[in-house]
Amino acid sequence: MIALSLSYLVKQFGALRATDGVSLDIPARECHALIGPNGAGKSTLIGLMTGELQPDQGGILLAGQDVTAWSVDKRARAGLARSFQITQLIYDMSVLDNVVLAVQARVGHSFHFIRSVQSDDRLREPALDVLEQIGLIARAHDMAGDLSHGERRQLELAIALAMKPQILLLDEPMAGMGPHETARMVEILRSLRGHITMVLVEHDMDVVFALADRISVLVAGQIMITGTSAEVRADERVRKAYLGESQDVAS
Repeated sequence: MIALSLSYLVKQFGALRATDGVSLDIPARECHALIGPNGAGKSTLIGLMTGELQPDQGGILLAGQDVTAWSVDKRARAGLARSFQITQLIYDMSVLDNVVLAVQARVGHSFHFIRSVQSDDRLREPALDVLEQIGLIARAHDMAGDLSHGERRQLELAIALAMKPQILLLDEPMAGMGPHETARMVEILRSLRGHITMVLVEHDMDVVFALADRISVLVAGQIMITGTSAEVRADERVRKAYLGESQDVAS
């Protein structure tokens, strides 16, 4: 089953074609990485997927349904969740309450007061389960503002997972992390492989090669190649355009 299908997506900003006829099918439960040099069109493509941007040409199917004209919120309700490059947390609320609000949004809970939400086990239990899954259960009652950078990225991921998405868009999930935090996040994402469709935009090639089932390389708004890690490593065009002719991508 194809989870996400992009068909000849074109997005133009003035004279610049940020995406220039991008077509791509991503099967369900695949981890698909998008890589490319700065200005290749990765952020624009993610914006088109989420609905933040509307294409000038082309279309998008989510599980076979045309969502091209859908809003960000409608796509999110249909199962498309984005983990943002810059964290968007409520720092003066607890870790648990941040996730509880995401569960509340998913189930369409009618409570209007946070105190009522906090005391509802129907919301708390799923939130605690997600925190257990991503390794933050011990910090559940700490303020989100007291978390380390890496823990904040984990919490951001927990909020996305609390929405029970069909597709998880990961926009630079390792940004600003040190080696230990990166290794921890890689293990968390590896545990999700085969259970949820993931689209990963990431500059750290070690992370990409560790996680991706397939990789698409964008250059100048077009997909140069889509293939496995081995196929991308071996492609001379990729070496020249992105990885660098002198870089040993097989290492």
